[in-house]
Amino acid sequence: MKLDLKALFGGDTQRIAIEEQLDFHDLQYGSYCPLRQPVCVTGQAYAKADVCYLDLDLSFVFDGVCDRCAEPIQKPMSLSLHKILVEDLQNREDADDEYVLVQDSALDLSDLCGKSYYCSFPPKCCASRTVRVFAASAARI
Repeated sequence: MKLDLKALFGGDTQRIAIEEQLDFHDLQYGSYCPLRQPVCVTGQAYAKADVCYLDLDLSFVFDGVCDRCAEPIQKPMSLSLHKILVEDLQNREDADDEYVLVQDSALDLSDLCGKSYYCSFPPKCCASRTVRVFAASAARI
């Protein structure tokens, strides 16, 4: 989904509300696809003191598989993104993840959100409390 930011960068508007559902059912994570249900994206793009910002809240259900017993796991999760939107970066090599380069005044929300999920996915999944306690105690040995 492309978000048109011409009015925001042009100064014609101060705020653009965002409420979307994105489909990532084919996003591969390890050996499975953990986002079988649509991802709910809410937030806003806004201008303040001639700087454009993007605040997004993403909520989704992580469909995983237990690393020990192979039982299916469904875990509701959420993620917040706070970015500064820019049309040009002078020093791209010095830029950090806080800045998002917007080309042609349009931002691809699917691309931005898809890259952000990997950081929030659990590295290991455990289905039962007993397995989680055992795994935690084994890690201390």
